[in-house]
Amino acid sequence: MARRHQQQLIIGLLLFCVIIDAVQSQELKNGTACKEEILQLVCDSESEVLVIHRAVFDGQDTEGCGFFMPINISSLLPATSSAAPDLNQKNLTEQEEEEEGLGRRRLFSVQSTVNRRCSGLNNCTVQLENDEPQAKQWGDGKLQVLYNCIPAKSAKYSCNAIIEIVTPEMSSSPNNLMVSDEAPADMVTTKPKWYPGPKQVHGWGYLHNMGYPEYYRGSDKGEAVDCRWTIRANHGRRVRLTLLDLSIRSVVQGEHECQDVLTVMEHSRLLLNKCGDVEEPLVIETSADEVNITLSVKSKFQSKRGLMAYFTAMGCPTPRIPKQGYLVSGSNSSRAEFLCSVDHVFPDTGIRSRNLTCLSQEGHRWNEDLPDCIDIKHYNNKSSSIHHIIRDQKVNKNATEPEAGELTNYSLTYDLIVPTSIIAGLIFGNLLVLAGVIHCRRRNSRKLGSPKVENGTGGDGEECVPLQETPGPSDVPQNRVGTPV
Repeated sequence: MARRHQQQLIIGLLLFCVIIDAVQSQELKNGTACKEEILQLVCDSESEVLVIHRAVFDGQDTEGCGFFMPINISSLLPATSSAAPDLNQKNLTEQEEEEEGLGRRRLFSVQSTVNRRCSGLNNCTVQLENDEPQAKQWGDGKLQVLYNCIPAKSAKYSCNAIIEIVTPEMSSSPNNLMVSDEAPADMVTTKPKWYPGPKQVHGWGYLHNMGYPEYYRGSDKGEAVDCRWTIRANHGRRVRLTLLDLSIRSVVQGEHECQDVLTVMEHSRLLLNKCGDVEEPLVIETSADEVNITLSVKSKFQSKRGLMAYFTAMGCPTPRIPKQGYLVSGSNSSRAEFLCSVDHVFPDTGIRSRNLTCLSQEGHRWNEDLPDCIDIKHYNNKSSSIHHIIRDQKVNKNATEPEAGELTNYSLTYDLIVPTSIIAGLIFGNLLVLAGVIHCRRRNSRKLGSPKVENGTGGDGEECVPLQETPGPSDVPQNRVGTPV
């Protein structure tokens, strides 16, 4: 039982992540109520209808629910074996313990129940304890519903309709779609409704059969009636289809095959062939840019809902190929590699190759626009051009770049020898200057410290010039009045 709960939880979490990623351009609403409470879902406008994206019962979230504290009854039951459970509990790895903890969360999908009560209507009420027979066995918890309100006519497409998903228009912020208050993004079309040809939607949209959610019908003559819809995306993108609700006639006793069946095909490849109901959203992602949905009905009239699906485009469209360049790899991928022709480079980098990355979280666009390749002779920066020519020649010759820590002749010369020579030259020059300064200071100090002599030579053997004393005031003869000189 715990293993089953664990699988249900993992499937529910995966579906939640997929749905959130698929409807990231929408603002979905959330409704929550305890199992015994009544949950009311209402659209703001009378011309809108409810679309249920996700509905689960979370037995772990019991805040404010029930009269007593929630108790896991299975933990109080005696074990089938007295020794084996303890031994297995001791040998559990950390991953198994985490999975056991997730399994005890008791997460159950109630998508079919909520769809039966709400999908395609303007407002509804759900009391899980009364609407879901198995809810009484789940204990306390909360019903969590993720839904959207769309115009009632926005998802009605006639049979054999072709729907094109174009790149959504972006506002100032890449994460914000230009969606008006009067109409959602799936209703913003570039062509009037009466215009023949494919119907264009921006980013995402919904699709359901005529008569949803009250009924669907076939031919009164008992012949099979096929209603086919084709959904296309820009070249290079993929189509993601989510079956939010499917309620058609299943195989009854005495029949060997489905009388009414839903088929999803990607060109000639069969992706889905199903009848009956779906208990939780079913996600189908194509590897191409087109998918065909066919509802084949042999019944005259069925009081079942039919089909409600959500579709969107994933990935980035094939980027524009620059002049004098070509695409190496990257069609239907999150990365694209381009290469310029021989003797041509990209003008902003000066190299032949360029890699692009698809920014799926920012409106499904590439990280940059590619400029056209130019002749290498027209590349202005000569020094950068020479460097990149050498690099391109190495690429053409399949020359591998040195690994980290490996020294080549180029790196050895410019990274080791040249800096060492410069430093050694500076040190040697400083030593020469310092020696010259010391020599001059010693010579000046010897000259200042030599004795004064009148004749002869000085202390260092050099001939010295006799010093003449400056006559003082008493040595100068004074002329007095009346005294002959």
